[in-house]
Amino acid sequence: MSVRRFLLFGLLVFLCGCAAEPPMPKLYPLTVSVTHNEKLVRVGGLIFIPESGDWGGLVVNASANPDGTFTAQTSRITDNATIVQPGIPAGRYFVVYHPLNDGQKVGLEYQFPEPITVEAKDNLVTVALPEPLPSNWPKPKDEKQEAKPETKPASKTGE
Repeated sequence: MSVRRFLLFGLLVFLCGCAAEPPMPKLYPLTVSVTHNEKLVRVGGLIFIPESGDWGGLVVNASANPDGTFTAQTSRITDNATIVQPGIPAGRYFVVYHPLNDGQKVGLEYQFPEPITVEAKDNLVTVALPEPLPSNWPKPKDEKQEAKPETKPASKTGE
């Protein structure tokens, strides 16, 4: 009987020692508009860095939506999966914009100088990229950018 108790005790210690992943904190909607020359930037992504420096095992980012806004989502990587949920924990964050590129260039990020505050409510924030942009950046697409008309090369025969 003492062997059974010992095994049961060992099993309980093992199970209690295996801590479960902490729950996702309460998340609040955050929509960000990024502008350049007062026009919406429709490409790229944002990374939100907690002002406190405590990531808490979370990654908060946003990609550009077709309407020119960025919607924050929070991710947590566990042993079994990556959990992604819309929203962001309340707090203060530095915002880093990275332009759309082919992944071959690094060092294109721009950190906005002032942190943003996310409150326990729906949050709408606008941040503006500086002028001029760094020369190594791809030109951002904005809402008023028009396609250039296609031109045909002139024919040498005059046709």
